[in-house]
Amino acid sequence: MKTHIDSFSSSIADLKPRDRTQENALRCLKSDPRVSTFDMSEHHRWLPGLIAQLEVAGKVVSAGGVYPWHEYKIVKERQK
Repeated sequence: MKTHIDSFSSSIADLKPRDRTQENALRCLKSDPRVSTFDMSEHHRWLPGLIAQLEVAGKVVSAGGVYPWHEYKIVKERQK
């Protein structure tokens, strides 16, 4: 009998409290742009706020996603 384990967790949700910065969040989203709905729930109350900070700062935009996933696209900085 084979067992298949589904994981609805993303790398950004694994950030330790000391590592929950915009820069570390962007690194996670660059390699894994999906964030699960479950990660955005009460289990990780800090995560929606961090994502919102990135959106307000113009660093990411929502790219939709199919339930249970939210996907984010990193916005490239303009050259000055």
